[in-house]
Amino acid sequence: MELIFIRHAKAEERREGLVDIDRHLTDKGKEKYAKLLPKLEEKLGPLKERNFVNWSSPANRAQETAALAADKLKLEEPRIHEFIYTGEIEKFLEALKTVQDDATLLVFGHEPTLSEWVYEFTGESRRMRKGSMVSMEVTQRDPLKAT
Repeated sequence: MELIFIRHAKAEERREGLVDIDRHLTDKGKEKYAKLLPKLEEKLGPLKERNFVNWSSPANRAQETAALAADKLKLEEPRIHEFIYTGEIEKFLEALKTVQDDATLLVFGHEPTLSEWVYEFTGESRRMRKGSMVSMEVTQRDPLKAT
């Protein structure tokens, strides 16, 4: 299984009266992310030959980033998982049991959760900038290990 963690693109700044989960992507964030999508497409290779699973945090900015990728890559809309927003790794690992070994799982989420999960699975420290991605190959399922 391949895991690809993708941090949401640039979103509205935090401000009083705006609930974090409701923050949307900015126009500039959408534009910059659109320029990164060819790199994701190149990384994924021939799309028809892949078994994709697409997950997103329920936060607007993550869902909007996932929707941009899904539109460009002709993927199904993502399944929404609260644990991606809350960072509950145990729930992520439990849900991961439903994903086939030959799948490529795209996970659209946030910092610091994604970099913490990368470290947990690989032992490598990776700080993820907005719109960036980290690709990992699962080498062991229980406990989950990846390179």
